[in-house]
Amino acid sequence: MQRWRSILEKVMHTPRFGRASLRRVSSMIKRRPSYILVPMFVLVAFVFVGIFASLLAPHSPTQIDLSAKYQPPVWGSGGDWDHLLGTDALGRDVLSRMIYGARVTLIFALSSVAISGTVGATLGLLAGYYGSWVGTIIMRLADIVLSLPMILIAMSVVMVIGQSLFTMILVVSLLSWAGSARIARAETLSLKEREFVALARAAGVPGLKILWRHILPNLVNTLVVVATLSMAGIILVESTLSFLGVGIPAPDPAWGTMVSDGRQALDSAWWVSVFPGICIGAVVIALSLVGDWLRDRLDPRLRQV
Repeated sequence: MQRWRSILEKVMHTPRFGRASLRRVSSMIKRRPSYILVPMFVLVAFVFVGIFASLLAPHSPTQIDLSAKYQPPVWGSGGDWDHLLGTDALGRDVLSRMIYGARVTLIFALSSVAISGTVGATLGLLAGYYGSWVGTIIMRLADIVLSLPMILIAMSVVMVIGQSLFTMILVVSLLSWAGSARIARAETLSLKEREFVALARAAGVPGLKILWRHILPNLVNTLVVVATLSMAGIILVESTLSFLGVGIPAPDPAWGTMVSDGRQALDSAWWVSVFPGICIGAVVIALSLVGDWLRDRLDPRLRQV
């Protein structure tokens, strides 16, 4: 025992185990935190399931079987391997509806973020670069949009126009571009004072070309972070609208609709609401964590040296 103790002391007191080595190890851990692997895995699984929903789902999400009404999960009393996560009030397979609901949520989130991000970034670039009355009008319009209650406005519009996935995407996109516009404008105001922009102006480069080739590439990192964080809020909006009955129209599956369908039977058929609710929470939390991590990695002011 004394021999092994002396060997360990010699090893620990060698230069490679000194303070400098400990600092390098600590720096590596900070640059590549392991906690981000779980949220990334959740997001990769979410995207994979959404893309290949038709191949992964064991049943049709709209197939009704009243003889299997409220069948519990496979580990419960009366459960069946044919319905791993049980069935709902109409005998529809909960797992299949969750898988197809991931596809609906993925399409909605990506489409809404793409439209709102494009509109917001474009208007923010124009407002920040040209300023004057153009920037004033755009920013006042953004202030108006930010002051509107998104859920209430979206409910009103959907109830008037009619329920559909396209309607929800359009309404939510038009109500969520203002945040991206304000951030893009703030970054543009800073970038347009840089030397490379001044040199481009002196060379006679048109304003739109400066925006496209010199300012926009420097905004990509910021816009990616904003889009990731915005996606979490947009998924919550879609789930809320579906829960309230003005989201994805029946019988198409949506996680919010599934939570709403099972709320009346939580004491006897908890699985109908709990499993889709877990999916909503897991994806939203994963997006928030990955967004924070991307901000730390992509923002030079926060990047670890």
